[in-house]
Parts: sequence; structure tokens; C-alpha cells
Amino acid sequence: MFFGTSDQLYCAIEPELKSRSYIILDMRRVQSVDVTAVHVLEQIEDALEERGGRLIFSNLPLLPSGRDMEDYFGQVGLVKPGHHSRVFGELDEALEWVENRILEDNNVNRLQEALLDLRDIDIFKNRRDETLAELETCMETRSIKTGERLFALGDTSDQLYLIRRGAIRIVQPLERKQGHHHLATFNRGDFFGEMAFLDREPRSADAYAERDADLFVLSRAAFDAFAAHHRKVAMGLLEGLAKTLSLRLRFTNAELRQLEDA
Repeated sequence: MFFGTSDQLYCAIEPELKSRSYIILDMRRVQSVDVTAVHVLEQIEDALEERGGRLIFSNLPLLPSGRDMEDYFGQVGLVKPGHHSRVFGELDEALEWVENRILEDNNVNRLQEALLDLRDIDIFKNRRDETLAELETCMETRSIKTGERLFALGDTSDQLYLIRRGAIRIVQPLERKQGHHHLATFNRGDFFGEMAFLDREPRSADAYAERDADLFVLSRAAFDAFAAHHRKVAMGLLEGLAKTLSLRLRFTNAELRQLEDA
């Protein structure tokens, strides 16, 4: 980012400054930032702050010179305690933070979400109540507080989780540096953990509560016992898991192609 590109950036963003409370700048492809660019970013930050808004950065890289962009922004005063700007490791994290702020600003109280029953979860819709009642007796119920870890990479577990209320965040720890890569966030009505449930291999990621969550938990052993008497329902569940897993893998492949093209 230098004089010419910074001016283009400001011209592109200026109309949004009058109506937006949050602007996210993903810096993944930026290789340098000069003094003029810092000044333009300060103008954007000040314009947003006047309206109670926030300038948000994601993916601040190490520059080719070896300098850490986040440290540099801290030194020049773009990101420091007391300022409204925020920094996130990944774009997904920034988007989720903004979504949560918008919900809070509009007084959307997620804590009042009703607990879902099995019949309310898509994969079990149109099943007989008697059958679902029997399946529910095979499940555990579990509550987990915000920030609490549900399972970790490498854990031996074959349980499938269904979210009755709240949200669960799935992340991949990074080996070469501190932090993690956000894979997905699952919300009320979603299920996760299907890979270990199907292949009984160790967990491939960490799972944390994004916010307080209530879960149905189905172990593979309990499912197999249920399947012995309810083959049709069991086959429907396995088919639904397979379809969902396929869709998630396709989405992951698309993300990888985007990263290769970046």
C-alpha cells in the first residue's frame, strides 16, 4: 500500500463511511505499507470512530522485510489500547465478531433460544415420535460454557454431537506458530463430529463453545445398539451424515482452491 493504491482504497471506502458501522480490511496480500497508507487508514479509522464504528483488520502478515505488520501498526498508533480498531488472525473470525456485535446492537438475545428436540433437527424430521423417543434414551445431554473445550485434536472419541442451543467453534491448531485456523462454527440445529463417528479415528480438530451450548451426544456403541432394532432410521441417519460430510468436503476443497489462486 503506497500513495496511489491508498488513494484508490479511500475512494472505494468513502461512500461506505457514511452508512457502515464496521469495515473489515483483509491484509493477507499486502506486502508493504508506507507512511501515506498509514495516514489514509487513520482517516478511515477516525471517520468510523466519529459514528461509533470500528475499523477491523484481519490476516496482518509478516512483511517481506521480516517486520510484523501488527507490531508496525501498534507503533504508528493504528492498533493500540483505547482505540476502536481491532485485529483478528483470520477473516472468518472478524466476520463472526461483527455478526455478534450487530446482534447485540439490535438486542437479539440468544440466551432465550428454546432447546431443540430431536424432531426439530433436520436429519430427524418426519420420523415417528415413538422412534425418536427411543433414540433419545440412547443419547446423553451435555451443557458447555462459553470458551470451554469439548474435545481436542487427537482425542479418541466416536461421539456425534447435535446442537440444541448455542454454538460450537471448530479450529485447527497451527504447528509452526501460535494460534489456530478456524474451520467452522456450528449453530443451533447443526450437528458435528460425524467423521470420528463414522470412521472411529481420533479427532482431527479442537472444538470449543463459541457461546453457552446444550447438546445431544450419541456414541457409536449406543447408535449400533439402536440400529439393531431400527434399521430404517439408522440407515437414514447414516445417509444424512454421509451427504453432509460430502458437502463439507466440497466446501473445503473450494476454499483450498481459492487459497492456491491467492
